[in-house]
Amino acid sequence: MEEKNVSGPRQLWNQALRVVKGDSTQELVERFTSEMTLVAEGLADDQSRLHRELERLESQQEKSGVQLSNAQEEQARRLQSRLDEQEQAIEALRLEERRLSDSVKGMEKRLFAL
Repeated sequence: MEEKNVSGPRQLWNQALRVVKGDSTQELVERFTSEMTLVAEGLADDQSRLHRELERLESQQEKSGVQLSNAQEEQARRLQSRLDEQEQAIEALRLEERRLSDSVKGMEKRLFAL
């Protein structure tokens, strides 16, 4: 009899739990699953958008790097051209200096010869 007494309240408790849990547990699981699916889809969309943005930024960075490199090369060519022009001018001045020096030496010889 004591076993019956113990099993009676236990059965009552289990029935009460079934009534409380019943369909609502399944609904909660379905709602949770649905919401988690929405969250996962949202995260996938975010990740996809971020991936596209990363690719765009990488492409932009690569283009900027090429443009910078081209600009540096052009500046180096201009500077080299200016340097070449200045070296030619210096060489021309040295030749002129030698010519004038030779001319002055010739004049000095003529003056001393007098």
